[in-house]
Amino acid sequence: MKHYFSYLSIKKYSAVLLLFLWLKGINAIDAANPKKQTTTREQVIQKEKIAQKKHVPLTFRQLSTFDGLPTNEVQKVYQDKDGFIWLATRYGLCKYDGYEINIFTRQLDNPNSLSNNNILCLAEDHNHHLWIGTQDGLNVLDKKTGNIQRVPVPGIPNPIVACILVTSNNEIWLGLDEGLFKYSLKSNEFIYLNRNNSNGILSDSPVKSLLEDSYGDIWIGTWSKGLFRYDSKKQTFVAYPQMNERNSAHVIYEDSKKNIWVGTWDAGLQLLKNPRDPNHVTWQTFRNNPADSLSLSDNIVYDI
Repeated sequence: MKHYFSYLSIKKYSAVLLLFLWLKGINAIDAANPKKQTTTREQVIQKEKIAQKKHVPLTFRQLSTFDGLPTNEVQKVYQDKDGFIWLATRYGLCKYDGYEINIFTRQLDNPNSLSNNNILCLAEDHNHHLWIGTQDGLNVLDKKTGNIQRVPVPGIPNPIVACILVTSNNEIWLGLDEGLFKYSLKSNEFIYLNRNNSNGILSDSPVKSLLEDSYGDIWIGTWSKGLFRYDSKKQTFVAYPQMNERNSAHVIYEDSKKNIWVGTWDAGLQLLKNPRDPNHVTWQTFRNNPADSLSLSDNIVYDI
């Protein structure tokens, strides 16, 4: 069965849901006629106000094992620069082109296959190679040839790769259970970023999230040692004060207003205020309130 969908949405621990959203009635602007342009803008603004008051109907369709997925449990969704959708599951990596699903799995007799079928994270570098973090090792996929290369991390025989970040200058940052690593594509070298080369700032706690913000700084979220930031201009690491009981920073997100949001493990969602000043930073916490149906549904935040 073939399908084509414009947008993709995933509900954790359920089948993939495919989202359609149609917006109608936007007029073109005539730049040659200022009066007409003003009128058209007013019309567009008015239509936007009307649209905001109305409930836009959404249509959902499932992409499931009946369509070729190895499981209905999808852990991560990634759309690459060519528009393909990649689905990370516990039973392999799925590529979806809008019509068909191709599955990449570990093959015992093939060293050019995935090192493990449990896919945890995905990121694409500037050469259009897809980096794949698994429960047991780091892999890189050449999308043109389909070849997969297993990339050993020095000193870590079976790394659990929880998160991957490809920076604007095409460096690969890795969050492992053993801590933070940086990989240079130019020199083909790994750097282990720990207390010894971070002025004693970084710890050996498992790194769960990585984000490059609009300033080019790298945010590092850990399982139980809190939140850190790498100042790309000063080339120094900054530690943030403890924000919750567990000191968890499970996922990090920057919104369009350059606010930093941190999703935690069992401590809710936190919005940082003055995020670039660790000495004066404050935060607002959003938690689940069983008596309030409009509160956060759960205090464990997987993604933002």
